[in-house]
Amino acid sequence: MRFIPYDPRYQNQVIGLVLYLQNCENRAELSLTDQPELADIPEYFFPGGGGFWLAVDEADDRVVGTIGLMIRGRVGLLKKFFVDPAYRGRRAGVSAALFSRLTARARAEGLAQIVLDTPVRARRAHRFYRKTGFRETPRTALPIPAAAPKVPSLFFLLDLPGAKPMP
Repeated sequence: MRFIPYDPRYQNQVIGLVLYLQNCENRAELSLTDQPELADIPEYFFPGGGGFWLAVDEADDRVVGTIGLMIRGRVGLLKKFFVDPAYRGRRAGVSAALFSRLTARARAEGLAQIVLDTPVRARRAHRFYRKTGFRETPRTALPIPAAAPKVPSLFFLLDLPGAKPMP
């Protein structure tokens, strides 16, 4: 398994993985048109020190996981965190490794908090977020405005240790 920063040669695989997991697992009914950031990852994720990382299975050079960080002031937005079902769980370690890269970048950029939204149906993801220190937060209590998701969602907030939270 390789964990790498976004490489444009994997763009189609990233789009395919994200759309498949959003729509088959979470029944989000989202298209590529609904998510322009998938078509231009550098434009949406890299400004301000953000990033986007991939988990690539070396055996067949296949993207099996993605995670992105957008930065808004001192707050990060965790986006597009998806892992192929065959690579989930503590034994595989893919989710933890991707999340570690994102939080390392967030700390390096001096972020105070990370926010995310995730479909209500994504219960397994909710468990992961809670285990890693996120707490469920009402949308109205987030430190930055959050766009209303197209599907029913929960919002989560993570305070980064050592950083001063936003008021």
